[in-house]
Amino acid sequence: QGIIPLEAKLSASRAMPFEDGQALAERWDQWFENYKADPAKRYPATMKGTGVVVDAGFLHYYYLQGTLVSECYSGIALSLGLAALVLLLATQNVIIALAATATITFIVASTIS
Repeated sequence: QGIIPLEAKLSASRAMPFEDGQALAERWDQWFENYKADPAKRYPATMKGTGVVVDAGFLHYYYLQGTLVSECYSGIALSLGLAALVLLLATQNVIIALAATATITFIVASTIS
């Protein structure tokens, strides 16, 4: 049958929070599924199960950003735990190890917030 191009302009911004961007992508996918199911749109029956959304790199960016943020926090938690263990083994002093780990935690928290 060929390609049936649909063009739409969105008022969304690339700078929106990734949660809002993911919700926008899900709404867009739902709109497209509803469009394909609407008999008034004359979407060919042979193409009912097909179709892709092509954008300028915005929609997948929100999913990438969400993954990066969650992995960043898990990486920070893992590194702080390992730092506490190394400090405890190196100093053999629980108070010094906890104080140093707390200091590192506050420095990291002030940097990312």
